[in-house]
Amino acid sequence: MFFFFALPQALRQVSDSLCARIGGRSARSSCSPCSLSVVLIPTVTVVLLFAVSLSAAQDTAPLLGQANEPEPALPSATELEQRGAIIGEILYRVNDVFDVSNPKENNRLFRAANHLHITTKQYVIADQLLFKSGDPYIQSKLDESERILRNNGFLYDASIRPIRYHDNHVDIEVTTRDVWTLTGGINFSHKGGENNSGFEIQDQNVLGKGKQISMQRSTDADRSETLFEYIDPLLTEHRLLMKIGYSDNSD
Repeated sequence: MFFFFALPQALRQVSDSLCARIGGRSARSSCSPCSLSVVLIPTVTVVLLFAVSLSAAQDTAPLLGQANEPEPALPSATELEQRGAIIGEILYRVNDVFDVSNPKENNRLFRAANHLHITTKQYVIADQLLFKSGDPYIQSKLDESERILRNNGFLYDASIRPIRYHDNHVDIEVTTRDVWTLTGGINFSHKGGENNSGFEIQDQNVLGKGKQISMQRSTDADRSETLFEYIDPLLTEHRLLMKIGYSDNSD
């Protein structure tokens, strides 16, 4: 904004100089600086505004070019293997039991279930994959990893697919959806003057860690029985299964 305040003074000096050059001292005294300034102010202002607009357009052009630059097309699985592509970033999307973005599943009951449910931990999914970042891209390993994930009783579905290709690296997206794993029941009966009762509770994904716990208790006129079982299907990176059971009978 400084040049707008300084402009009249500068134009006054230019006007005096032009009058002196054209008509000498007498012409300078008779020449009206205001009339010259009125002519020059709009012209100089337009020039300055044009220069500012041109500079802004030049600065913006590279940014527009970068924003519109398309990403490289994703090659097919065969092409990725032929190019010796390397697995880059692995992105995980562990979804809840109910998809509340679906109007059919967006109700109070399903939202409450999602709130109570603990989603599967990311490392539980990652430990079952047959590949990791830095490994060569092999489609058969992605397919087999997807099959392994689907065999988990605590997952409703799983998919693994490449989503981005850059610098001979391919990023992978692993998407899973949980199921409700906490189940149980209570029974009671009375027959022939005798009472029979019992309960059972089971969770196939305790705290979202892929561990299984089940407990049963039954009682009748002759005996009572208590059963407890703990299963860890992913004890080590070699997928060793650990199973611990406990049983207590009254007879």
